[in-house]
Amino acid sequence: MNYYEILGVLPSATFEEIRGAYFLAARRMHPDVNPDPSIREEFLKIQDAFEVLSNISRRERYDLTLSEADLNPLFSVEFLVSRDQIAWKKEAQLVYGLLKFTATGEMDVSRQVPRCISLVIDRSTSMKGERMEVVKANVLQLFKRLNPQDIISIVTFSDRAELVLPPTPADELQRHEYPVMSIQTSGGTEIFHGLELGYKKLLEVVNGNQDAHLILLTDGHTYGDEEKCFALARDAALHGIVISGLGIGAEWNDEFLDQLASITGGNTSFVRSSKELARYLDEKIGVRSTVFAKNIHLDCVQDPLISMNYAYRISPNTSEIGIEDVLPLGMLRYKENLSILCEFAVNDLPDDKDEIRIIDGWLLFNLPGEAQPRRIYLHQTLKITDSSDDWQPPAEILKALSKINLYRMHEKVRAHIKTGNIEGATQYLKNLATNLLSMGDLDLAKVVIRESENIEQHHRMSQEGDKRIKYGTRALLLPSGQER
Repeated sequence: MNYYEILGVLPSATFEEIRGAYFLAARRMHPDVNPDPSIREEFLKIQDAFEVLSNISRRERYDLTLSEADLNPLFSVEFLVSRDQIAWKKEAQLVYGLLKFTATGEMDVSRQVPRCISLVIDRSTSMKGERMEVVKANVLQLFKRLNPQDIISIVTFSDRAELVLPPTPADELQRHEYPVMSIQTSGGTEIFHGLELGYKKLLEVVNGNQDAHLILLTDGHTYGDEEKCFALARDAALHGIVISGLGIGAEWNDEFLDQLASITGGNTSFVRSSKELARYLDEKIGVRSTVFAKNIHLDCVQDPLISMNYAYRISPNTSEIGIEDVLPLGMLRYKENLSILCEFAVNDLPDDKDEIRIIDGWLLFNLPGEAQPRRIYLHQTLKITDSSDDWQPPAEILKALSKINLYRMHEKVRAHIKTGNIEGATQYLKNLATNLLSMGDLDLAKVVIRESENIEQHHRMSQEGDKRIKYGTRALLLPSGQER
C-alpha cells in the first residue's frame, strides 16, 4: 500500500485531513495506548506516511513516484450533512449524515477470488409442496450461474440439520443435482441447527480472502434459540461472513431475520414467487455479483453531546442497521454505491464551544485477496452559532428522509396495534396510502388501504399485507430504477 492508503486518506486529501487522520491513528494505535506489537509496527508505517505527506515539498516529490492508478483510486467516499452549523440550544436538535462509498473503477480481474456460499434451507413441514419445489428448482438454476471456481454447500434443517451437499466447486455440481431433488419436508423449525452446520461448512473453506455468504431460506419461526443464532451471527461477522435472509410466504419472523442479517451487514428479503426467488438469488450470488470490497465497517465516534438515533442502509440494498460501537455494513460490488443515512441528536449544547464533532473515525474494508484491512478517514464538525439561520439540506438527504419517513410509518402502525391504539394505526396507514398515491405507487397503496380496513375490522393486519407494506416501503429507499 502507498502512503495515502496507509494513512487512510485519498490522494486529494487536504493538510487538515492528513493531520486529522494521523492524530486519530495516534489516539488509537500509539504504543503508549496499544502495546500490541503488530499494532506498533503498523503505527510506525503511519508515522512514516505522515512525515512525508504533511510536508508540501516531500509530498510533491512522493506523488511523482506514484502511478496513475495510485493517484486515481477505484473508489470514492463522501459524507454529507444536513447542516454545517447548529445553534446554541438546550433542547435536542437533529442532524442527518449521508455516507456514500462508491466503487468507481472497472473490475480488476486479478482481484477476483472464489466465492464461498452456504445455502441453509428450511425443510420443515410447512415448506411441503410448492414452496419446496420452487426452492429446489431455483437452487438447480443457481448451479448454472456460478463461476467455476466458486464453492457452494447446502444444509437443510427442521428440528435437526442435515448436510445435503458438502463444500463443492461449482464446476463439479452437475453430478450433485440428485441430492437437491431428493430433499423431503418434515418436522418443526429450529433455525440454529441449520445455521450452525452451514456456518461450520463455510469455516472449512474460508481462509479470509474469499467472498463468504450464508443465505438462510425459511418460511417459519424459530423458538427458543434466537440468542444462539445472534451469537453465531456476531462470530460470523468477525470472520467477514455475511448472512442474508430470504423469507418465503407470509408466516416467517421478519423481526428476527432482520436482526440476524443486520449483525453481519446483510439484509432480508420478502419472497412471494419463484420469479422473485430467482432474482434475489441472482442478485446475491449470481455470476454478475463480483465483490469490490467486503467486511465493511464504520468505526467512528461522536462528541459526547451527540447520540446516533438510527442508521439505515439505502443502497445497494435496504435495511435498518443496529446501533453498535462499530456498524457492520456488509459488502460492496463493482459499480454499486453503498449509502448509509444516520440521524444524530445534539443535546444541551454549552455556550463555551465553537464547534462540535459529529463523526470522527474510519471506514474500514477489505479488498478481495488482501488480509490487511484498508481504512478511509472520516471527520465532520458543525460550527456552533448564536442564531438559527435558515439552512437547506442537500437534495439527496431530503429525498432519503422523505422515503424513510414512509417506511417508519409502518413501524408506528405496528407499535399502535401492540398498544391497542387502533385509531392511531389506521390514521398512519391512511396517511401512508395518501403519500403512496401521490408518488404513483398504486399497487402498494391498495395494499395499505386494504390493511387499514383489516385493522378497523379485526384490530390487526394480515401477515402478508404487513410484510408487503414493510418491505414495499423499504424498497422505496432504493435508488430510482431499482424499486420493487
